Amino acid sequence: MKIKIEHICNTYNYGSLMMAINIIDRINSKCKDAEFYVDCSTEEDLQRLKKETALNNIFKYEKRELKGSNKISKVLDYKKRLKEESEIFKGVIIIGGDDISEYYGVNLFIKEILKINLRSKHMEVFLVGQTIGPFTKVHTKFLAKSILNKTHVYTRDYDCLQYLKQLGVKNIFDSRDLAFLDLPLQNNKELRANILNKYNLNDEKYITIVPSGLTELYTKNLDDYIRNQVEIVKSILDRKDLKEYKIVLLAHVLRPECVDDGIIIKEIMKKLDKEYKDRIITICQPVLSSEARIILGDSLFTITGRMHAAVSTFQMKKPSIALSYSVKYKGVLGTGLNMNELIIEANDEKLWAKNEVPLEVNKKINYILSNYENIINTINNTMESVQEKVMLQVNNVVEKLK
Repeated sequence: MKIKIEHICNTYNYGSLMMAINIIDRINSKCKDAEFYVDCSTEEDLQRLKKETALNNIFKYEKRELKGSNKISKVLDYKKRLKEESEIFKGVIIIGGDDISEYYGVNLFIKEILKINLRSKHMEVFLVGQTIGPFTKVHTKFLAKSILNKTHVYTRDYDCLQYLKQLGVKNIFDSRDLAFLDLPLQNNKELRANILNKYNLNDEKYITIVPSGLTELYTKNLDDYIRNQVEIVKSILDRKDLKEYKIVLLAHVLRPECVDDGIIIKEIMKKLDKEYKDRIITICQPVLSSEARIILGDSLFTITGRMHAAVSTFQMKKPSIALSYSVKYKGVLGTGLNMNELIIEANDEKLWAKNEVPLEVNKKINYILSNYENIINTINNTMESVQEKVMLQVNNVVEKLK
């Protein structure tokens, strides 16, 4: 059985990589004849995916070039190519998260939804691990409703499920984020020892911060963003109750360069005095998503603008403070894990301009330190049911593919 998997072109986005790893790994365990054809951008991306899954039945799908001298002829050939693919593949799985929304631009949404529409005419389309919407315009709501009803939609939070029902979408399966499942390598003792030794973290107490390269979704002023992140770092290192702890600045997305977390980390480090730098470890080099999860999970807690860094932290049964720019944080982490108390709604220019983000972060740190055991217990009590919902999603996809 040949299955096409899309939205795993970039394995240097650890969130996307984790979702791809888990859907492939779990389907493979249930379909012994499965072959996976992925849209990895490079051979390097493919090898990273194969290393994380330890599978050899994953192949890079090489699309043939579109023929035609103008837009109309190319669209016609695109439809022909989809027809050809439908004769090869049992179905196409398009991995979430929140691409089917207006957060990254209305034009990008329209382009994405129209491609899904064309696909649905030729083969089964599975939209897994999705946060969809919200939509603010009449035509985007219409497109979403009419086209999503031609696919199989698997939401990753209850809020999104309710929103899609109100929108009029019917083929919806209530699930949770694929990254909440164990990654195949995350419990590998040798991998764990090697990555912690590499960054001298074995015997260290530390807190991990993941600044986001998507700064414009928080504030249009990059200087404001950097200044607030610097203050977050300094305020933690200045706390007497955390004097034994270091800070790890971890890049969770490294490509494309325009949203590289590592660039932001380097800018933060330029603004810090040596007394602070001596207690900071930076990780801007590529690692496996399993290795990133191990680093996050060994933290006392994490602070992150990347939602999947928070998912990994909670999955490893530790608290995470999430700086939110969209509804996905509230849905996946707040409603989904009962962790609303650890979310900061940070997509407000005024917060960054007035240096209020470090103050909000400090309040959340106080909350964590005062309620640490209760938070861990809540995570433990919730995670099993969350993972069960994810596996129901996988089972449903497999059932429809067979």
